[in-house]
Amino acid sequence: MPTLAFASRVRLAFALALVALAVAAPTPVWAQVASVFGRYHALVIGNNDYRHFDKLKTAVADAETVAQVLRGDYGFEVRVLKNATRAEIIGAFDDYRARLKADDNLLVYCAGHGHLEEVENRGYWLPVDVERTTTAAWIANDDITAKLRSVRAQHVLVVADSCYSGTLTRAVEIPRVAAARTEWVARMTKTRSRSAFTSGGLEPVADTGSGGLSVFAAAFLRALHDNRESVAPARALADPVAAIVALNSQQTTRYAEIREAASEGGEFFFVRTRGAASAAVAPAAAIKPE
Repeated sequence: MPTLAFASRVRLAFALALVALAVAAPTPVWAQVASVFGRYHALVIGNNDYRHFDKLKTAVADAETVAQVLRGDYGFEVRVLKNATRAEIIGAFDDYRARLKADDNLLVYCAGHGHLEEVENRGYWLPVDVERTTTAAWIANDDITAKLRSVRAQHVLVVADSCYSGTLTRAVEIPRVAAARTEWVARMTKTRSRSAFTSGGLEPVADTGSGGLSVFAAAFLRALHDNRESVAPARALADPVAAIVALNSQQTTRYAEIREAASEGGEFFFVRTRGAASAAVAPAAAIKPE
């Protein structure tokens, strides 16, 4: 008799097949896909107009373009914060904490200034209302981690394009995929994840690149655009981004689990809702009962 695990994999394979076939599909089809992968939400932050620090050139454009691609090609419900204060950023996290469900997915994209306090050995996100003489408006990575730990979403991915953003992650990289794809996807969708993809480690990062975007944002958007998998793990998109950034800057990107955020080793998946050309998934008929 088929086990519950087998039934779960058949259900997942059916959903993956729907994704592969449902380019410009009607809403009911995507409702079935969401029943497996959950709903997708994105908080996208772009900060250019700093009041007491040097203004940036590309962060807002980066955020607007990323939001457009996530919404149009991947079906995210997107909230954009431009030139956001500490209160606005913390308020957005609190809103997600209140309304996200246990099977939801949350992506947080942040482009702006970052700072490493060497004495404390602590990284900070810098909203536009930060001052040089006080850290009252600075947002410590510890604060971000605490917010992510309290959000009920099953999978959370932070994509941070700021200086010293690598302080958010563990020192050890997440291992590569080794299991069969469909079984691995089935296991990872049921396993809680809190991961970060950062534009650098413990070094400053470039604000300018090509086409009015930062080097990292342009590479991230290219990876999203060039992706032809219907269901792509975030780590699979990280490799081409890392290669492009390394060729065009002095930055070294990092993809890893977030420290002390109650991650259980799961994976964040990008489910393409428009323009998927291929899908490396196993048909339901090929899955054998345990």
